[in-house]
Amino acid sequence: MKQKILFAFLILSTALAFSQNNSEKIYFDKSGKPTNEEQAYYYRQRTSGESYKCYYVNGGNIFGNYVFDDT
Repeated sequence: MKQKILFAFLILSTALAFSQNNSEKIYFDKSGKPTNEEQAYYYRQRTSGESYKCYYVNGGNIFGNYVFDDT
């Protein structure tokens, strides 16, 4: 019985961890100041861990294929 509960907990915690991985977007205006989505010029999206990719709001990757660590 304990093994079933432990297994269910592990599956649930793993699913929650993966569901939150790539959802964070931070929006910026043309001068690089944080803003809301409606007034944004570009945004950063978390790719993995503390790494982000930058995109223009109207489409396209700002820095090509580079990935920047948030340090």
